[in-house]
Amino acid sequence: MAPRWQELLKQLTQELEKEHQHLRQLQLENAKLRASAEETWPKEVESILPKAVSSIVPEASTSTAICEPNREKNLDKITESFHLQFTQPSRVKEVFLAQRSTTAAMPPWYVVDPEGGRYLHVWQPIVSVALAWATLITPLQACIMELRVSPWMIFSWLVDLVFVMDLILHFFVQQVRHTTRGIQRVTRLDRIALHYVQTWFLPDLVAAIPFDVAGLYGLAPEVARVLWLLKLLRLIKPGRLLAKIEIPYSIPHQQHWLLARFLLLLTLVCHWLACLWALTLKLVSEEYPRWMDDISEVDQLHGATMGPARVYVAAFYFSSYTMTSVGYGDMGPQNLLERLVATFMVMCSGFCWAYVLGQVCNIVADINEESQSFRQRMHHLNLFMRSEGLPRDLKRRLRSFFLHNRSLALHNNQLELLGMMSPQLRSEVCSAVNLPWLQKVSVFNTFMKLMEDQERKTGLPAWNFRACIAEVSQRLEALAFAQQEHFEHAQVLCILSKGLAMINNQLEHKGAVWGEDFVLSNINLIQPVKGNALTYAEILTLRRESFMDVIETCRKTCPQLGQICNRFAARLGARRAILEEARRRRLGKLTL
Repeated sequence: MAPRWQELLKQLTQELEKEHQHLRQLQLENAKLRASAEETWPKEVESILPKAVSSIVPEASTSTAICEPNREKNLDKITESFHLQFTQPSRVKEVFLAQRSTTAAMPPWYVVDPEGGRYLHVWQPIVSVALAWATLITPLQACIMELRVSPWMIFSWLVDLVFVMDLILHFFVQQVRHTTRGIQRVTRLDRIALHYVQTWFLPDLVAAIPFDVAGLYGLAPEVARVLWLLKLLRLIKPGRLLAKIEIPYSIPHQQHWLLARFLLLLTLVCHWLACLWALTLKLVSEEYPRWMDDISEVDQLHGATMGPARVYVAAFYFSSYTMTSVGYGDMGPQNLLERLVATFMVMCSGFCWAYVLGQVCNIVADINEESQSFRQRMHHLNLFMRSEGLPRDLKRRLRSFFLHNRSLALHNNQLELLGMMSPQLRSEVCSAVNLPWLQKVSVFNTFMKLMEDQERKTGLPAWNFRACIAEVSQRLEALAFAQQEHFEHAQVLCILSKGLAMINNQLEHKGAVWGEDFVLSNINLIQPVKGNALTYAEILTLRRESFMDVIETCRKTCPQLGQICNRFAARLGARRAILEEARRRRLGKLTL
């Protein structure tokens, strides 16, 4: 037997030597991969390279785990997860880039966060006030007022100081870039400066130059006035300011408010054109005929002097009837410069008037669309009732139902808006909207208390609980009932959202809930519900089938809802069964 054991031992030794050589080869291949990666990628790739290599070359992960057990302790789990995601070596670099973006270091203290509290709530309102001044007052100062030191001029210097500070601050504000890997923040000062110089630096620089000071000390007043108008270049980027205003404040988007916005836009364009028309008086000498001569003579006859206010009113009058294409009447261009400016005003006002007129027509059409649809529906209803010869009382009830039914579309619009929201926002909105009636249903009240306890213990929102509430809210169906209409429901949870109703000889108003026993599967244990609509009533219903679908959908993420429902159904079913048995026995004794 001894030679046999020796032969087996010799074969085993040879197999171990071959396996050792194979492992050594794998180690060399792993070392080559590391060396090539260090030459092409940054050094930070070392933190995730073993994970990516193990997903691409599983054998290499085994050799690493044998040779370095302390370093690659959980390599098997990492290999499995990465192997499911990556099948090509080129994906390793993508993993590194994603890891690097998520583990980026905090920016330095001198780099300003554009969403930070001080920048967003303190500095941005100051810049907004300065921008409003440059939009409304600066054209008046440049075109009509005198170039002299005054309170208006001092405030204009403060506005210039704000623009200069904002210009410097933009070199330290983080830049937001949209890439294929998501939104990235640029925190390096050299990249921030390069991006700003290539985009908005030149308009901001021109708007920050104090041309009024240059007009006071050396520069020709006519040239200073023209250059002063370049501050309006700050208005090239108003969309970002409007977006920042719309986030913290509720700006109406109804058609009537849109009409008001276009009216304000038209007035603002007329204001700018009026200032430009008044500027011609400063650029043309009094020796030449000007558009203001006839008006000045009439005012002087009545003892009035032509001040800046009268000049602005006359210029605004001219620009307004130029904008509306009424035509020229008592004033017009008198020299070459005024003709050139008037031609420019006619072209600009023509484009603006055509744009505003088209938008107003679209808005008016949108305003009347719903009304036209309703009138058409009522017209078809009248034709139907007339052709079928319905009784007068039934006609009256039908008209009353359709007149009140216009608000039923609100529920469908709410469901559409909920579908457009993200899951987290949808859950928060549904929890806030449906909280009053959720607290009146035993199942959901217990579920809400459990959610609050979990959030109190963990200190974090219970999104799985809130997602269940959002699912339940989206399964609600809206029903409408006319006055004096009877209805019955079984295995349906009902919420009265509008009107008055008699439910089992009890008066119920908005917010009432009935049908809690809809969770019971045995129809014999459910109490019948009979209702009568005293007025036009709208009811939100939740069917048992829909609720069971929600429980099945959330069984993995939130099994507590199903457990609470089962316990409630068991208690309620046992109570109803006992009462039913007692009623049966009482009836049996009475028959005996």
